[in-house]
Amino acid sequence: GCCNLGELPLCFAACTNQPEIFDFLVNAGAQLDVITREGQNLLHLMVEHSVHRSTGIGVDGMIQKKEEDSWCLRMYDHIQNRMTDQ
Repeated sequence: GCCNLGELPLCFAACTNQPEIFDFLVNAGAQLDVITREGQNLLHLMVEHSVHRSTGIGVDGMIQKKEEDSWCLRMYDHIQNRMTDQ
């Protein structure tokens, strides 16, 4: 299967919860308003990826929470602060 974390290093850093790498890339000139070939922006990818990380199908066929999704909220706030700083 395919795991869409974005074609760009900035998107990958955001979707894998790496704020230090994210900051390094932004400080090096990465643009926060990137759009993928599929037309998704950075925040679209984060939301899409957080859903895949935070839910799963249990043995009983029911959707179950797999992982705490607060990482996505923290990363979103981090990105929002970076956007405000620019």
